[in-house]
Amino acid sequence: MSYTFLKCLVFNARSICANLTDFYHVLNSGEFDIILVTETWLKEAIPNSPVDPSHKYNVLRYDRPSSPGGGVCIVLKKCFSFTEITIDDSVEVLAIDVIIQRDKYRFVVVYRPPAYDEAGKLYAAELAGTLTSLSRVK
Repeated sequence: MSYTFLKCLVFNARSICANLTDFYHVLNSGEFDIILVTETWLKEAIPNSPVDPSHKYNVLRYDRPSSPGGGVCIVLKKCFSFTEITIDDSVEVLAIDVIIQRDKYRFVVVYRPPAYDEAGKLYAAELAGTLTSLSRVK
């Protein structure tokens, strides 16, 4: 399959399970190769099957481990070769490199909780460091 460009969408779900109709409309349109989802509100106990019941996509997730809300997800058509980037920080970030022919394209999805206190400032600083390191594509 030859691609000259990728069609991408950022989808702020505010609970992917509560908004499955809208999400399925996007998936079933087949219009997008990569969907970057923020505020999935998914938990580890929820499998990937509700996100992609047709199994046409690779589903990568970072579910918020403790408090409700948050979480990010990358949904990528299975026809693409990709590598997930390991992120050791505790920020809500997922990153992948999509390889097309000899070229590598990095996609990053981020969620920053709305906090403006001291903990929020520390989170923002850690997030900035993570994004800086992710911007170095090799």
